[in-house]
Amino acid sequence: FAGPASNFFFAALAAIPLRLGLVETQYGSIESLIRFGSGQDYIWLFLYFIVSLNVLLGIFNLLPIPPLDGFVVFLAFVPAEVARTLRRIEPYGIGILMSLFILGFATGGAINPLGWIIGGAYSNVFRLLV
Repeated sequence: FAGPASNFFFAALAAIPLRLGLVETQYGSIESLIRFGSGQDYIWLFLYFIVSLNVLLGIFNLLPIPPLDGFVVFLAFVPAEVARTLRRIEPYGIGILMSLFILGFATGGAINPLGWIIGGAYSNVFRLLV
């Protein structure tokens, strides 16, 4: 759990100045900010991306698919017999993960289980922090 925990820690740390209003921007879109922004705007953008990236990585890493940390965390909470059975899919974890990525791209996002799971969780955690 150390990987996702560090991601959420750094996201929360970078969100503090944004949440407290210590760093603000007057632009409504990131595109406008990049075109017309100044020093403080770029600091806001940097912190925004730090929060976004770390929340995204933390949630992704918590997915219960091997080789991600979420699989190990999940196994810790299920009965030993179930954990032994689930460990049999570990050699196929990368294939499962890549298949889920490809499924989202191949269907143009119509069938995107990773996007559904990560997107909903990301929105909630990001709003909580910022």
